[in-house]
Amino acid sequence: MTFFFNVVFSFFLILSLPKAMLRRMRNSDYKGMLKRRLFCKNFKSNVSYPVIWLNGVSVGEIVSLNPLVNEIVKAYPGIELVISTTTGTGYKRAKSLYPDHNVIGYPFDLSFVVSSFLKKINPAIFISAELDIWPNFLSACKINNIPYVVVSGRISEHSAAGYEKIKFLIGDSFSNINTFLAQDQLDADRAAQVGVREENIQVCGNLKFDLLDLEKKELPDPLKKLESSNDKFFICSSTHDPEEKWLVEMLGKINLNESFPDWRCIIVPRHPERAAMVEKTCKQHGFSTVRYTEMLKGDDNDKEIVIIDQIGILPLLYQFCDLCYIGGSLIPHGSQNMIEPAAQGIPVLMGPYLHTFREASDFLLSKNGALKVENIDELQKELLQLLANSNKRLNIGAKAKAIIAENRGVAGRTYLVIEKILKG
Repeated sequence: MTFFFNVVFSFFLILSLPKAMLRRMRNSDYKGMLKRRLFCKNFKSNVSYPVIWLNGVSVGEIVSLNPLVNEIVKAYPGIELVISTTTGTGYKRAKSLYPDHNVIGYPFDLSFVVSSFLKKINPAIFISAELDIWPNFLSACKINNIPYVVVSGRISEHSAAGYEKIKFLIGDSFSNINTFLAQDQLDADRAAQVGVREENIQVCGNLKFDLLDLEKKELPDPLKKLESSNDKFFICSSTHDPEEKWLVEMLGKINLNESFPDWRCIIVPRHPERAAMVEKTCKQHGFSTVRYTEMLKGDDNDKEIVIIDQIGILPLLYQFCDLCYIGGSLIPHGSQNMIEPAAQGIPVLMGPYLHTFREASDFLLSKNGALKVENIDELQKELLQLLANSNKRLNIGAKAKAIIAENRGVAGRTYLVIEKILKG
């Protein structure tokens, strides 16, 4: 099967090159990613410590690994981990989040590329955040006796159905997973369904519950000005196309600035390079706007809608925002992270597509720590009630904060499993 997968992935690599080049031209974060994923640099390992390689596909997974990284560093002070990622934005975030470690591109799934990476890194263990199936890599790990561990393991219903259809091709890949630490029992059941050996599956929870540093951070000047204003803020977090259009149209229908003059909106597109498009949409509907990068230059921040066009700002906004809509949840893409705002006691509104954060959303909704809507019309109805009713907002936010606090400690449990594997 190695030859077959080499042919398939070579074909896809060639086909994806034009798109990759265009993306690199539009977003400098992707500069050098092709080279990083094809060629591995030489490593100098500390012989007193095991070589631990962690992987996160993109920004969300890279960030989710942080609590586990902290547990490993606590056990092995001064260790230099190898941390890989697939995307340019993930690479940039990893470089800033893990400056003391070796950040690389995840190898393209060509056997000779994978072999080169494993030979140069020679890991004692490979740890993948959530699940990222690459047959040649998994096969090479088995051949080289490198334990392959999935943490915060999640398999959506859609993914499970897709894996089932091609099980005859990739069934061995799942059986090559040494340990699958599922987020919940449903993920564990799906892992067994697609071919992970049952004896290799455990329920351990979602690392993102441990991700939160709830201590107040020093805000940059533009955000200080927002926080110190008398306004309340409705944040549209990690939004996708066409959600921004729907949200802006909704804000126009409820006449936000006249009906609720003490409220303003902050829109944070999931991909900052889409800020210009979001800004254009806002202006087409009559809203005054300002981008975060303009605020950094001293531009007026007293606008109806603030658009965040820089990575890493979202967690700071949760320190003072009053109400949140979680992007991705009104479209089949699936929601973004609702754990962070919930942990800060911010009432969260979510659409029907929650499969990417099923465990967290189920916890919150089952205990009335969030509100779920089916469409933009229902969102408008719930938003109007929350804007007008501070007691309802505070009640939902308090429940959300308590629920998240109850479900932390995943990183410690996950590390104990990894430690057992390392010690054989």
